[in-house]
Formats: sequence, structure tokens, C-alpha cells
Amino acid sequence: LDIINPHGTRYMAGCVDAAYASKIGPEKGKLLEIGSGLGHLSYMLFSRDWDVSCLELSQAAVDWSEKVFKLPTHTTPIEKFTEKDFKAFVMVEVIEHLYNPYDALAQIRKLAAKNSLLFGTTPNINSEHWRISEQDIYQPHDHIVLFSKSSLTTLLKKAKLRDITIEYFGMGEKNDSNLMFSARI
Repeated sequence: LDIINPHGTRYMAGCVDAAYASKIGPEKGKLLEIGSGLGHLSYMLFSRDWDVSCLELSQAAVDWSEKVFKLPTHTTPIEKFTEKDFKAFVMVEVIEHLYNPYDALAQIRKLAAKNSLLFGTTPNINSEHWRISEQDIYQPHDHIVLFSKSSLTTLLKKAKLRDITIEYFGMGEKNDSNLMFSARI
């Protein structure tokens, strides 16, 4: 995120904080970023008083993140992760890479403290951007499950999440290339 847009990390951290405050309240706690990459967003959230842990499957990214940001980072897939009592879960551009997003959401429910938040973003398969460019950029193994606003809503409801909000990422128009979602667990 920082490499593509230096302001993107601050913006995304602000979106996480705003979603949490509106759905849960002001009291922060343990947060798990799933797919933390090099750790930029995790560190920004840590600097905003979250007790952050990270999940990242790339060992090279984990090594760099731990060296630079000194945050606890695990290489365990979310479906096998066991630490509990998280107040927030962040999945920025991750859910579409999971072979079974429902199983991941079911595990998140098991790891969540009472009254927790799930926040994430994912490509919008119905966007003009996707139709024009991304289908040519990504190989089938990159994005495994693709979402529209409708299919993402269906998945989150099936996973028994509540107070679901899904917004078009950017100018708020249907053709925005991404969806931003949040829900209470």
C-alpha cells in the first residue's frame, strides 16, 4: 500500500478506525491483520493504539516486517490460527486470494472477542476497471474468488456477520474498482 500510494496507509488506517468507532465504540484492543505484507498498515494501526498481531504467508515479508516494525507476525494460515479475543480483524485485498473464504470467516468468528469488527477491501468484479484491465493482469491463481457487492453481502451474511456495510471504494460509484466492507462479528 505504501509503495503504490504513500498516503494510502494512513487513509486505510483511518477507515479501520472509523468503521470500528461507528460499529463497536472507542475502546480499542487486540487487532489481527490477515495478509499483512510488509507490515505498513499494521504498524500504522499500532501507532494508533491498537495491540496488533499479523498473519502473513510470505516468509520474506515476515522477516522484513519483524525487523523493521517489531510486530508479532505469524506465517500460519487464518484457518489454522488459534490465538483468541481479537476486537478487530483487517483483510485488505486478501479475501479474494482465499480458497475458501467462508472457512476463513468461520475461523475469524472463533477467534473474535464479543462484539468485534471485520474490515476489508476486495476487487469489485462488476467494475469497469476490472472488465478492462484486471482480468488481463491477474492469473487465475492470483484471485481465486471474485466478488460483487451482492456476492460479498451473501458471503458475510452466510458467515453470520451482522451490521454489514459495503461501500464502493473511491468516489462511491458502482464502477469503482474495489469494495470496502465492515461487519460486526
